[in-house]
Amino acid sequence: MLYIVTGGSGSGKSEYAEQTAVQCRNGNGGTLWYLATMRIWDDEGRKRVERHRRMRAAKG
Repeated sequence: MLYIVTGGSGSGKSEYAEQTAVQCRNGNGGTLWYLATMRIWDDEGRKRVERHRRMRAAKG
């Protein structure tokens, strides 16, 4: 199954997408693939990416 989640900056896309991905994996026991994209323009962007990576690390 393929989901595409779109929305504006800070709209909760990552949280929604991560929850959906984990629920799908738990429902059928398959391998979890999660792809997040963002063009990094500055230090603020780098910090956001690192924060999101830390948040996902514990979700398998």
